[in-house]
Amino acid sequence: MITPAGADTLFRRSLSAMGCRFEFLLNPRGSVHDRYSVEAIADELVELVQDWHNRLSVFLPGSMASQINRQPAGQPLALDQDLFELMCLCDSLRTETQGAFNIAAGTLMHAHGFRSGSSALRLDSLDLDHAITLDGSQKTVVRNDDRVTIDFGAIAKGFVLDLLRREISDYGIEHAFVHGGTSSCFAIGHDESQQPWRVRVCQSTKLDACISNFGFGVSEIDARTAESPQGGCVGHIMDIRTMAPTRSTVSRVACAHPSAAIADAYSTALNIRPDLIDTLHEHGCSIAMFELEANNPVPIIRDRLGVFSIHDS
Repeated sequence: MITPAGADTLFRRSLSAMGCRFEFLLNPRGSVHDRYSVEAIADELVELVQDWHNRLSVFLPGSMASQINRQPAGQPLALDQDLFELMCLCDSLRTETQGAFNIAAGTLMHAHGFRSGSSALRLDSLDLDHAITLDGSQKTVVRNDDRVTIDFGAIAKGFVLDLLRREISDYGIEHAFVHGGTSSCFAIGHDESQQPWRVRVCQSTKLDACISNFGFGVSEIDARTAESPQGGCVGHIMDIRTMAPTRSTVSRVACAHPSAAIADAYSTALNIRPDLIDTLHEHGCSIAMFELEANNPVPIIRDRLGVFSIHDS
């Protein structure tokens, strides 16, 4: 996904977290930092990623996400300020995408075989549009049904990337590229050739996104599949309207936005609701959408930020 020019001259650091490989490309050009201080900054960035992995992973029994999912329905659970703000962002994005993005879709991940020990969960009368209640005065969350399972997977990497961008900027580093698993990334400043960082969106069409000070997210309905308890192989993106894996008309969606978290959320939402493309474009997002069975994968593009281009290389 990433083809940054001159990457070999940049300071690199990587780690495995959130089910993927994070990689930092840092360039201290124009800052007060030498290579040694950049290495110390990279150590702090690694700690930040690991901390949020430990807080948000549904696969760790001690994570805050797991604690929320264990809390009996109707009983509030206090959250720290950062996690409460993430929950509020998720709830705002749920409304903005008309329910297409919803962290309570984790309930359906269990029901359709994407979690260890998944079984045929009873879904009748379950209202995932009102799965949780947030209390801003007390900074608490309440699950409204014991069957509800939240999952930050569709936004966690983007959220952490936004925190990393803030940290890098606070240190005065003006040129950096960070990705999480190649599907989520952000760029600050320019690459070594003084150009915006270039991200390959589709190899067959040679479509690139040239980004500087933007987040970028790519979502595909068949990126992960599982055998459903109901039978058959299904994709991992869930549609709460049908309470089942989405039956989308698109195969891949790429979004650029000033926030990597919002880019991730929008790309997931548009796999479920392609009809939202013009609405989310008006909300400040550039979008490239690929039809599911197109012989020629020519994308539908809404380029509000001017990031997409065709490159021969």
